[in-house]
Amino acid sequence: MDKLCKKEVIVKLNKKFLDAKAGILADFTGMNVKEMETLRGNFRSGSVDYHVVKNTLAFRAAKGTAFEKISEKLTGPISVAISYEDVVAPAKVISEFNKKNNDKLKVICGVIEGKTVTPEQIGEIANLPSKDVLISKMLASMKAPVGGFVGALNGVMRNFVNVLKSINDKKENR
Repeated sequence: MDKLCKKEVIVKLNKKFLDAKAGILADFTGMNVKEMETLRGNFRSGSVDYHVVKNTLAFRAAKGTAFEKISEKLTGPISVAISYEDVVAPAKVISEFNKKNNDKLKVICGVIEGKTVTPEQIGEIANLPSKDVLISKMLASMKAPVGGFVGALNGVMRNFVNVLKSINDKKENR
């Protein structure tokens, strides 16, 4: 690879690192071609970029980005999973893949919204419900007190109507 090509790769990777909301470094040693194809397909369906990168180029591309904090981990066969929207997506895809393939993809570390995370934290993040589920749970918990208040007001009105009906029934029976 000549210098011009290397510079292009560094610039493109630097842009990806800058735009990333989440990124995970993983060691892919011991994976065969079929497993890699499956993994790449899973990442594509999860809207996650997955790249096997040359460490020196990734190290240079990481300068000035959140990935600079984890650039010292760029040793050996490394791949990078990058998400631009959903911070949980790379962790979920890796977790699902590892469940089916005996933990062949070894998570080294990651960056989520500018913060360095450990493999254990990435595992915990993978177990979180999706963003839509969390939002719906939050909305349900916000709606519950209002629903209770409306129910209490309806109860007062219903009791008042029942009292009036009872009084009316007593007057009719006389």
